[in-house]
Formats: sequence, structure tokens, C-alpha cells
Amino acid sequence: MRVYCLEPVKLADDHNWAASTHRERCWVLAESEEQARRKVVMATGIATTAHHPIPTSPWKDPRLTTCYEDSNPPREIPADAVCTESGQMLSIK
Repeated sequence: MRVYCLEPVKLADDHNWAASTHRERCWVLAESEEQARRKVVMATGIATTAHHPIPTSPWKDPRLTTCYEDSNPPREIPADAVCTESGQMLSIK
């Protein structure tokens, strides 16, 4: 498994960010970029309201987030969680 870093590119420009419970850089162990994005989506969930179109997770969208292999993460990354820049561990559901 490799460590991937995902990072927001555009926060205010897209309504899909309203759906994410997390909006900061994060790291995850994964076999591929696709799997890394999927794990972050599972860990951050979707928050919706009745008055807005149903958004999709911005963590799946390369226009809204970068995703790259990180050979020097800031800390050890557990296999069952997403680690945020502020040190939170988000459980992968």
C-alpha cells in the first residue's frame, strides 16, 4: 500500500463542498488513486439538506481535489483511517 495525499483545490467555487464533512488536506493508505479517493469519500460522508441539489463528494472530483502519492507524509498513516492535516483520524466506514 502507498500513502496518498488529497488536497482541496477549489473550496468556495463549487456547491459539492457543502456535502463534505471534511475540507482539509488528508492522507490515506491505498493501492491506487481511485481507491484513495474512494476511502476518503467513505470517511467524510455526505451532508445534505432538502433545499439543495444532491451533491457528489468533492473528494471524487479531480477538478476539486488533487490526489498524489506522498513518499514523506507528516505521520504514520493507519490502514483503517484517513489522517487529516490537523491530526484527526477519520474512520473509513
